[in-house]
Amino acid sequence: MTDSSLIKKKQPLLLIFLAAAVVLVGLVSVSCGGGETDPTDTSDIKKYDRSKTTANTENEPGDIDNQSEGQGEPLDVEKAAEAGRILKKVSLCPQKIRVDSTITIEVETSAPLAENQYLAYVFWKNVEALEETRETTLPPNTFKKHDILFADVMLYENEQLIAKKRTVMYIVLNSPPEIEEVTLPDIKGPGTYKFIVKAKDADNDQLTFSLEMDNENTGDEAAPMPLVDAQIDAAGGEVTCTLDENLPDSFKFTITADDGDGGIAKKIVSMRFFKRPVK
Repeated sequence: MTDSSLIKKKQPLLLIFLAAAVVLVGLVSVSCGGGETDPTDTSDIKKYDRSKTTANTENEPGDIDNQSEGQGEPLDVEKAAEAGRILKKVSLCPQKIRVDSTITIEVETSAPLAENQYLAYVFWKNVEALEETRETTLPPNTFKKHDILFADVMLYENEQLIAKKRTVMYIVLNSPPEIEEVTLPDIKGPGTYKFIVKAKDADNDQLTFSLEMDNENTGDEAAPMPLVDAQIDAAGGEVTCTLDENLPDSFKFTITADDGDGGIAKKIVSMRFFKRPVK
């Protein structure tokens, strides 16, 4: 058998081998796929039907909508970039957020929106998305101290998402306590008197009370220094005040409520006495 005849017999086998190699390479390339894109990148936002999408809290915070992938044709790159520039600045107000704050999304656009465009918003709390809304406010007491808050602002055109911009993250700050009321007793003479200091804390922190006497004496300098002993229950805020027979014209003390997280409230209490004439 000559070499030329041997080559002719091997040609079909060689062609089959090459065809199998091409198919194998194709399968490997399909299974590997492309690299992951930045979820906050809006340059390749695709059109999708919003009526077919549902809330998905398992998405990454920067995802536009994982369920919208593959739906419709991609928007023109220049148009997407232009839409992204419309959302010039987004932020939350106030800058210092506490549990009793009403949070508002502030949006600054580079140009007025067209008639077929509108904005929608999604508030995030501790990396969990709340429901998409057209409202720009988040009411107070829907979050607690140390929660992490931010928001997404979405620009829609003809019911299709074309741009999105996110605010910076905000941490809900501690709210200081408030001394609401100090009801003083009716002083009728020497003795021991008790009264309660009413205070509240928006974060429901356990308050600790303290009392500091004021050394100022507004009475007669020639009169003996009156004995005034005032103490406060640190946990309950009950004040016990003991007066001797030398009642002063008045005396002052300062009550402090501490929430243990840097929040302090102080109130100066002044007690005045009207001495009865000696018979």
